[in-house]
Amino acid sequence: MKIAKYSSYVTLLLVGTFASSAIAQTTKPETEQIPENPPKLNLETESVDTLSPFVVGAEAPLTPLIAEDSVPSDSIPDTPPTTEETPTNPETEEKDTKTDTETNTFSVRGGIRYTTEGAGYEEGFTSFEGFLPLFQTPGKNLTFVEGRLLLQNNGDLGGNVVLGQRFFDESSHRVYGGYIAYDNRDTSKNSFNQLGVGFETLGENWDFRINGYLPIGDNRQLSSESFPSIFGFQGNALLLNRTRQFESAATGFDAEFGGKIARLGKGTLRGYGGVYYINAAGDDSALGVKGRLEIRPTDNLNLNLSIQNDRIFDTRVVASLGITFPGTSARGNNEDKPKGLDRMGETVARQHAILVLQQTEQDKVAAVNPETNQPWRFQHVILGKNEGNGTFESPFGNVQNGLDATVSDGDDIVYVQPGDGSEIPPFEIPDRVQVLSTAPVQKLDTKQAGTVILPLSGSGQMPIIDPLVIMGNSTTISGFAIINAPDAAIVGEGIENVTIRDNLIVNSAEEGIRLEEVTGKVNIVNTTIDTTESGSGIFIDNSSGAVDLRINKTTITNPALNGIEINFSGTAEGIVNITDTQVLNSEFAGIVANLEGNSNSTITIDKNTASGGGLGIVILPSESSRSTVTISNNIVQGNLLDGIAIFSSDSSTSTANIFNNTASGNGLNGTSIFSFDSSQLTATIDNNTTDSNGFNGIFILPFDSSTSNVTISHNIVQGNLFDGIAIFSVDSSTSTANIFNNTASDNGLDGISNETGDNSLMRSLIQGNTTNNNGRFGIEISATDTSSLFAGVRLNNLIENPGELMPFLPFGFAAQTLDNSTLCVDLKDNTSSNGFLLNGVSGTFNANASGNNSDVSQSGVVNPLGTCPVP
Repeated sequence: MKIAKYSSYVTLLLVGTFASSAIAQTTKPETEQIPENPPKLNLETESVDTLSPFVVGAEAPLTPLIAEDSVPSDSIPDTPPTTEETPTNPETEEKDTKTDTETNTFSVRGGIRYTTEGAGYEEGFTSFEGFLPLFQTPGKNLTFVEGRLLLQNNGDLGGNVVLGQRFFDESSHRVYGGYIAYDNRDTSKNSFNQLGVGFETLGENWDFRINGYLPIGDNRQLSSESFPSIFGFQGNALLLNRTRQFESAATGFDAEFGGKIARLGKGTLRGYGGVYYINAAGDDSALGVKGRLEIRPTDNLNLNLSIQNDRIFDTRVVASLGITFPGTSARGNNEDKPKGLDRMGETVARQHAILVLQQTEQDKVAAVNPETNQPWRFQHVILGKNEGNGTFESPFGNVQNGLDATVSDGDDIVYVQPGDGSEIPPFEIPDRVQVLSTAPVQKLDTKQAGTVILPLSGSGQMPIIDPLVIMGNSTTISGFAIINAPDAAIVGEGIENVTIRDNLIVNSAEEGIRLEEVTGKVNIVNTTIDTTESGSGIFIDNSSGAVDLRINKTTITNPALNGIEINFSGTAEGIVNITDTQVLNSEFAGIVANLEGNSNSTITIDKNTASGGGLGIVILPSESSRSTVTISNNIVQGNLLDGIAIFSSDSSTSTANIFNNTASGNGLNGTSIFSFDSSQLTATIDNNTTDSNGFNGIFILPFDSSTSNVTISHNIVQGNLFDGIAIFSVDSSTSTANIFNNTASDNGLDGISNETGDNSLMRSLIQGNTTNNNGRFGIEISATDTSSLFAGVRLNNLIENPGELMPFLPFGFAAQTLDNSTLCVDLKDNTSSNGFLLNGVSGTFNANASGNNSDVSQSGVVNPLGTCPVP
């Protein structure tokens, strides 16, 4: 709520409270001693006008003013001076003073009122009111200010200030007055201002009032706008049905006449009838009639009940209840008070809340492109139709004429209906133009209505292009079939911002889609590619620039090379998201990323299926490339080689996150990671399921001088031909392996195998795993050649290992050294149903075996662990 706007009204109420206190303090008690010789007031020669207590203290002597009943100075008879003093009566003097200063004056007051909802305001409101006399001549006239703060039930604020002047005619016992007012109202959506003016005459038996209301500023404002539906095409535009809600402050007046019906104790019941007129911008005017009852049972309580009718608001009944402190009557002795004088202090009777009409307008407007703030333009095409001008009513008969009519400003769409099914010759899309068919459901972003569905779209019948499309900058191709392309079906080179969606590509001689040196946003969505004779289904090749590539809900079948092939080299930068895509029966790999040169890439491959190919998903970081790859929630199965494979080489730096995948029935490994040369690789393999693969479930192999840090956790590896989890480090590689909380069961050889060879170095922590019914050992550790292996083996549960493969080696755990290798093992707090074996054939073997559930068998030389740096 806009409290600050109404601070003046709040201040007015506070001033009134302060003033009431000031009056009480400046009025002397009746018991105050009267001077023995008070100044004598000659009523024949002096008249007194009493100002409000805010101006002059109640007891202050006043400079004589000209009053209406003053006697002219020239008519005063000359009276010789006399030394006799007129006798004075202290009681009479005190009474006269009190009558002049206190009788028939009006004081500051405050009040509160509640009014129910009515015409022009749909919420009831509470008003906090203040009345402040500015100047007054007792029994004759009063200048005053009224202030109100209006708080509607919904929290909206309003307020007004009234400056009024009233005169009392004692001869007719009637009050005459007028006022000017300023009103404000907030409706949550808009704010309105208004000037008011009025005249009134009030008496004992009858009253008449007339009030005028004049909104100032912007008196008609938009409160809401909606676009509930599409009207359709007209000319080259797409029209939207628009509904607008306006709020309009009404100009008008009201007048009423009425009087006292009955006396209620000391109060009265008055009735009024009248007419009113309202006129709001944007709406017809209306003349209405109203009736009102005003009940004043006491001087402090006021109840109003009104009924009114007009053609805009129909019939409305409004009630209000107000309380004031102190009352509205003049101060003094009722016996000395002229009849009708009390009405000079009443609240001005007017409409205190600005009347605001709710208006609805409906029309049709052209859909606007949110990127350019200009209307979309459609070049309509119906294949085979006699040539027109591209409007909806007179479409072109071929696509090229539609393209020729476009402007490369981002607002043009060539909208194609299949017509007689004629094939479309090859074409190139001009920059910033979209070519859409009515086959798929076509969605279009608009500034007014958000995303809308184009009329006629969703027919399912694709126009056929023979044989290719060339993309331009910021272009879109959607809803077409391209069959038997002699090269790639859709191509683009050196362009930016491309969208290819809802297309069918069949039997291309080379790639289905080939984009080279593309930058900006590239979207390939809901496209089907079936059979390429010599290339990949989708081929992206960049050596520079930055691209944001998104491939989503696409199906690629029988590609001659790869389903999706991404090549980043040189200084290329890429963000790649491949999601919800199927690649089946690829010759080499379902999805492959070659990351070379100094390229920098972030790749996410999520919720895809890659099956029946040579490899499922392959990442190949090399040279000086930097990459972060996330492979998650994919299904890779039935591939000839590995399901998921990462090969890092040269001096590349890579981070791989492999989560929640299922790799089953692949010819070699479910998941494999190879690091070569001086590459650096960090990998996390978590919560995957690998089963029934031809070699290992998870296979890690560091070569050369590479550095790798691998965490393998929470995986289920089962039924693989050799090891569930196998880590072999060779050459001069340096590796760290953390193997936590995995389940390895029913694998042909070992559940978990950790071996080092050549001159490699590995630190390995194997903890919290469960291995069950594997063909040889549950966990096997071995160091050969001159390699070094430092292993912590703790808290593992080894059940029924070995299985059928080697019943003559009845051990759940086995560790051995060969050649000149070094092996340090901290074997602690493990459980094995088949025992533990430490075998120091040659080399150096240091071990600690404590806290395990069964005896540890030793052969050869096994030294105490000592200071070996096991993790």
